[in-house]
Amino acid sequence: MTALWILLGIAAILVILLRIPAVCTILSEDDLEIKASWLFLRYQILPAKEPQKPKQKTPKKKSDRPKKAKRKGIQIREPKDLWDLVRILRDLLSELQLSVGKLLKAIVVEELHFAAAVTGEDAAEAAIKAGRMNAAVYSAYAFFNNLITFRDPDFRIIPDTVGERDRTKLFAKITLRPSTAIRMLLRMGLSVVKSAIQLKTRSGKTGH
Repeated sequence: MTALWILLGIAAILVILLRIPAVCTILSEDDLEIKASWLFLRYQILPAKEPQKPKQKTPKKKSDRPKKAKRKGIQIREPKDLWDLVRILRDLLSELQLSVGKLLKAIVVEELHFAAAVTGEDAAEAAIKAGRMNAAVYSAYAFFNNLITFRDPDFRIIPDTVGERDRTKLFAKITLRPSTAIRMLLRMGLSVVKSAIQLKTRSGKTGH
């Protein structure tokens, strides 16, 4: 009986921990900064930490045997700026939508604040450029909104006739509950198994 209570306690703790969302924050002003965290785990994605210099090793003798080609996996390059990050995310989510489209909806953008001051040679040019940026931002939002979930995003884009350069600032807080992701993956797995059973049943009837 004691062992049963211990197992139930462990299961309850796991359920509680898995309901705590993993958080990813994106901050872009002068530099692009991306951090991820879950419970006490913290990881800085960008800017990437400089790799430690490897220790110098004695050169090995070259072998005459031909080297085997290394397999290249999915490589995601480091974004140059905020707009490059948007392009990378758009391409990545487009690829993922084909396989885990329902799972993407479990990703929730809890906070999204984007502000931009767009300059021009005169007020008319600044207004035109601000209008173009406004259209680009809302177009990107419409695309991502079909894939993931947003909570009241805030966009503020204004023409700036005083500043010398365009200024943008973005803050985003993105969450994903591990329990929700696991539940959706299980549903997807059950759906695949169910479809496979139905297909096998139909093929069996056709054979007879």
